[in-house]
Amino acid sequence: EGDYLEDSDDAKVIVGKNMAKRLKLDIGKKLVITTNNAAGDLVEVLCRVKGTFQTGTEEADGHLVQVPISFAQKLYGLPEDSATQMGILLEDPDEQQAVLKRLGAAKMEGSATVRPWEEVMPEVASYIKVDRGSNYVFQILLLTIILFTIFNTISMSVLERSHEFAVLQAIGTPPADLQRQVVLE
Repeated sequence: EGDYLEDSDDAKVIVGKNMAKRLKLDIGKKLVITTNNAAGDLVEVLCRVKGTFQTGTEEADGHLVQVPISFAQKLYGLPEDSATQMGILLEDPDEQQAVLKRLGAAKMEGSATVRPWEEVMPEVASYIKVDRGSNYVFQILLLTIILFTIFNTISMSVLERSHEFAVLQAIGTPPADLQRQVVLE
């Protein structure tokens, strides 16, 4: 809701929808940002809410504030054209290794390094690995239960009809035909 940030915006912010709700912030309301600058000093800045965003994740919607980079540089006491960290969002995650290689080969000023998100946020990467692993375990467990239920139903059907099968064999039905009938059922 509202408008997105422009380069000319100074002391205007975009906040996550959940944060705005929790802090009772509407568009145009004031917000005080308190943080430590690059020198370690405590800094407070009065801002106005220009808009809100919603990603669908509590981590982003409840804790993130977006500001223009020039405002962030002033807030943290950083020189112009500098940043402490920059993130690049790729449309195709499969391109990550190629982009990392190209950025790593590019000449970076100062002590800039290029790292994948898994190194920057190892807790999130670990959580995703555990989540995927548990997902596989639950899928295997569910598949086992389903197969057991199907096997149990078929075996009960065959056991209850043993007299019927005996009569069919007695009148000359080949066993392969009985097997096909059970599999088809």
